[in-house]
Amino acid sequence: LQAQDSIYLSLSARIENDTLILNVHPVRFTDIVSCRFGIRYPYADLDYVRATGNPLLQGAAVSGNQQQIGFGWISGPPAPTTIPDFSSIAEFRFFIKNRVSPYCFDFDVAGLKPEMSNSQASGLPVSGIPLCQNFDVGTIIHHAFQRGLNGFAEWGKRCCCAIFCAAGHADAFHRRFE
Repeated sequence: LQAQDSIYLSLSARIENDTLILNVHPVRFTDIVSCRFGIRYPYADLDYVRATGNPLLQGAAVSGNQQQIGFGWISGPPAPTTIPDFSSIAEFRFFIKNRVSPYCFDFDVAGLKPEMSNSQASGLPVSGIPLCQNFDVGTIIHHAFQRGLNGFAEWGKRCCCAIFCAAGHADAFHRRFE
């Protein structure tokens, strides 16, 4: 890597039933012999359950407590590892205690700033990209209006309407088809 190049870590999340699954995706994870990072999460709403590292990162260690989790890996014997861009290097699972939105995650953990080394240098530049993701898409409770909505729909026009309940208040969405 040249001085101006950075390794990037981005996050993606999805929900399956009562579990939020968070993946860490690298860019430029090339010839790496060690890495570490911490992730801060909304512990009031999520309980950390477990983590799985990429199979190429044999012996990766994960520690977790309220509010943060740490991930560390050192190749053994020191053999450089390359993981394709945007593959997952780690998957973290959380039990959803409170369904809120958005859920926010970042790499701002004291003593665990993202660090990586290759066979020629330690302390390579690493940038962690935080994630705030809104999962509250609402629940459809009604999908047919008998009258116009703010003048957008008229009697006799074909239209499709829905009301979503989200976070204790109703929002109306309307699409009109000509």
